[in-house]
Amino acid sequence: MSEKNIVLNGNINATKLHNININYANDSFLYDENNEEYIDLNSGLWNVSLGYNNGFNRIIEKGLSNILNKNLPYLDISSYNHYLYERTATKILNFVGKGIFEKVFYTNSGSESLELSLKIARAISSKKKIVTLNDSYHGTYYGGMALSGITKEFVKSHEPDYREIINLDLPITEEKEKEFFEFLMDNRDYIGIICVEPVISSGGIKFANSAFYNRLMKFCNENEILTIFDEVATGFYKTKYRFFIDKLEYSPDILCLSKGINNGVLPTGAVLINEKVYSLLENITAEHFSTQNGNLLCIQTIFDSITYYEEHDNDIKKKVENIESLYYHVNMEFDLSMRIIGLMCAVPVNKINSLNTIMRKLKDKKILTYCFETGKEQGLIIVPNIYIDIDLLKRIMKFIAKTVKKYD
Repeated sequence: MSEKNIVLNGNINATKLHNININYANDSFLYDENNEEYIDLNSGLWNVSLGYNNGFNRIIEKGLSNILNKNLPYLDISSYNHYLYERTATKILNFVGKGIFEKVFYTNSGSESLELSLKIARAISSKKKIVTLNDSYHGTYYGGMALSGITKEFVKSHEPDYREIINLDLPITEEKEKEFFEFLMDNRDYIGIICVEPVISSGGIKFANSAFYNRLMKFCNENEILTIFDEVATGFYKTKYRFFIDKLEYSPDILCLSKGINNGVLPTGAVLINEKVYSLLENITAEHFSTQNGNLLCIQTIFDSITYYEEHDNDIKKKVENIESLYYHVNMEFDLSMRIIGLMCAVPVNKINSLNTIMRKLKDKKILTYCFETGKEQGLIIVPNIYIDIDLLKRIMKFIAKTVKKYD
């Protein structure tokens, strides 16, 4: 009998990626209805950065109980105030740091964070052309679909408005970077917004060096181009830093957050804006609001999660550094051309049929990974949780490497 719940993620009758009935979880493992144990190298589609962590979940449980004990399951943020709104916004701003961002919007997802960011940027920019990167992914709201370079083939039945969108390749050589900035210079009078996924995540863990992003934001500052950084996938230690922007000399105007913001407990996200954007917004009328924006339960989980991150900051960074180092050692041993940054690792596979075989062989061994397909290449994506047992990960990564070598 077909399922009554469906997901519009491609064809509605498509089989789910892993298609396992999950009953419970613990640490880095998922358990099905027969108590079979699977190692989750997706970290809950990159949300569960701290793992299926009993100690952390008890902290979350206590915070949620405090709200529910006051009979406040819902409060309309557009009509009322509550101390959690301001306390959590301040917590987010301090955690991101750098003294750049001034205000916080609450959203319900990464997709909504991108939608809101695009609305803001379009409302305050007099120049309407928008530059994004090929193979980037910015969610499934209409604005995010328009920005995404990777999903165009999948949304032809309900295409967003691409008329103002310019997709450019991420430059990975000096010559390509030269061409990239020559294009921006030639079109600077028309380009009002550049939206960047600093690590192209769903497109296969692709990134440039820090100098490129610094040069890009410097160029935008000098030419009145707003910059949006989509750190939905990369935020909260996935690149070894709290955020990718921590590596950079310059900061974007708008920062989008979601995955990892509360370890996947409830659907939530945030958009941070700097003083320049805030001052421009003060002079216009615009609209973006969802009934559940600022849901108190969600806001409490953000506060408690960031508090946990702060208290364990040094230990978390060390663990991510160790995972990254492990990737490099395995890559060198097996010569796989992995793309690696922090927790994030892509293992390119030459043929699509090989990828399907490899995914199936890994699942047979109770190993769950993600994958990418861009039309130009495909492969595995591995993003474990921060607290995964490093010796276990070492054994699994070597098995993955051997499997790729055998079947590709």
